[in-house]
Amino acid sequence: RVRSGTTIAAHIIAQELGYKYIDESEISIDDVKNLSLETVKEIFTTWYWDKCRCNELPSGIDLCVFDAAINHGPM
Repeated sequence: RVRSGTTIAAHIIAQELGYKYIDESEISIDDVKNLSLETVKEIFTTWYWDKCRCNELPSGIDLCVFDAAINHGPM
């Protein structure tokens, strides 16, 4: 099972499955390992970078906002 503190993995799986929220305890390490790099890139781009419009922000600020979105959610 995914250990506490791996919320990013929970977000990735939840979004891949179309859920807004998911219990981390329901996600196995194999679920995370089986995601393709392309899927992970697409999720992070769509759910975090694009939703926060990071491409419209100054360099440096874009990465700060992106990081905060990943840690706190883009909304």
